[in-house]
Amino acid sequence: MPDIMIGLNILWRGMLSMFVTMAVILCLTIVLTKVTAKKKPDGSQD
Repeated sequence: MPDIMIGLNILWRGMLSMFVTMAVILCLTIVLTKVTAKKKPDGSQD
């Protein structure tokens, strides 16, 4: 029983870290697109 629980715990942690990484990447892409969208219409301002 304990061995299975340890294996599930490792799997759970791996999935969690994967979800967190994906969420961070998504947030970064959204922020970047918003920043670029804001910069494009101005043009003159950097």
